[in-house]
Amino acid sequence: MGAPVRTARAGGGRLPWRAPRRGTCDEIGRRHVWVALGPEGPRTVTFAARLGSLERPSDLAERLPKALIHRNVPGEPVHAFLRDFDRAWAAAAPYASYGARQRWIRAVRDLTADWPVTDGPVRWRQGEVTVSWGRWRHAGESGCGWGAWGTIPGGRTSHERGDRHRA
Repeated sequence: MGAPVRTARAGGGRLPWRAPRRGTCDEIGRRHVWVALGPEGPRTVTFAARLGSLERPSDLAERLPKALIHRNVPGEPVHAFLRDFDRAWAAAAPYASYGARQRWIRAVRDLTADWPVTDGPVRWRQGEVTVSWGRWRHAGESGCGWGAWGTIPGGRTSHERGDRHRA
């Protein structure tokens, strides 16, 4: 079970890069939050939900990865994001008559004014939104909780090394 391999164009050739992810979901797969990792540390945070079962976006807070769940307090970026997402969700209430998907799309579109959302409507329709990691980092930190995910020297994760007991 390796991490998905993706390719990127660089200098006319194709260079493979791995994007391992660390995150959590609820028991029946309705709510997910994960962080995509790269050699330099976390790259993005993705929030995903089965929209028909979502009362408000901040319900996803219970599924934050270890590095973020303890930072979900006032004054921290993750708390501000969920607060802003709830506000956008409330402002998008008129779209609920077209379904939860249209309400989600409108709320995420409103979030793009203040948050570095890296994906677009194709992902939003699926109940996902991905935000660049840079907004979650605090001054002086190199990767907010990166060590908590079992990294080893060289930027590899314990899973890539083959140690399935750490992570």
